[in-house]
Amino acid sequence: MITKRVPPATIIGAGAVTALVAVAPLSLEADATRVLTDLLAVYALAQCWNLLAGFAGILSVGQQAFVGIGAYTVVVLVDDSSMNPMLSIALAGLVAVVLALPLGWLMFRLRGVYLAVGSWVIAEALRLVVVNTDRLGGGAGRSIRGFNVYEPATRLDLLYWAAGTTAVVSTITIYVILRSTRGLALQAIRDDETAARSLGVSTHRVKFSAFLVAAFFTGIAGAVLFAADLRVQPESAFNIQWAAVMVFVAVIGGLGHLEGPMVGIVVFYVITERITDQAGTQLLILGAAAVVLMVAMPGGLWRPLSRRGRVVPFPVHNRLTPISPHADSGAGPGADH
Repeated sequence: MITKRVPPATIIGAGAVTALVAVAPLSLEADATRVLTDLLAVYALAQCWNLLAGFAGILSVGQQAFVGIGAYTVVVLVDDSSMNPMLSIALAGLVAVVLALPLGWLMFRLRGVYLAVGSWVIAEALRLVVVNTDRLGGGAGRSIRGFNVYEPATRLDLLYWAAGTTAVVSTITIYVILRSTRGLALQAIRDDETAARSLGVSTHRVKFSAFLVAAFFTGIAGAVLFAADLRVQPESAFNIQWAAVMVFVAVIGGLGHLEGPMVGIVVFYVITERITDQAGTQLLILGAAAVVLMVAMPGGLWRPLSRRGRVVPFPVHNRLTPISPHADSGAGPGADH
């Protein structure tokens, strides 16, 4: 059983895309940079949800909890503790991981649809805690004033690079995990958790580690999204709409494929930026598109694209290779080959 090698074209292409993302603000207008900042952060959210649902079989619809945790961490660290704004974004991921420890313990006591509902209930409970905490602004929320130390253009560029870094590093991290034995264990758990456990896989530990990785990058992405807005409110930070967006991008692109969110974010961009800018209309179109595409292409858009081109840029699945019956025939160095 082996994992396919990374095609050289993938390495070259990924490097070129990364370089292009890095220099984009130098040639884009402010509005375009802001749109790309949001898209890169949303892509990171979707890739994290893809890790949970697509590769580990963890159906969580409460990941908006970590979006809100990331956003409010920035408020506390920057405005209340006078921390460097960009450092606070990185620490938002660590705070999300710390809080994910007890939250994950609660969630993983449930299974299947109960886990999905339980994760949403936990996110709602966190929202209510924030609403009733005056220091965090209560239901009215708070402005994030600490980022005003930067000029508007500089602030926008820094947040764009933070979003780009989060998107790239989260993808690389998840890819490395999936190509490891832990990634194989995750996929085994997704396919049949009972069978995986019978083969000696520590299912709870493996799933919990994936949950912590997703929480880390989701917290950072949430911090970037709301730092760009310079304001955070519990109704928006802990809104289930974030979970809906993660699901849409991952499922439409192709759940269980690293390339899926890369395709899904393009569809998301077309709908939200090119077709309409009205939030209510966007949700209707996203929902309709999701229904149509899931019926027409149950495996997402990436599956037919990969089959047609017969190319898998980011191979993470293992395949069995037959062992030659003569492999252990005892042929010595002098044998004919």
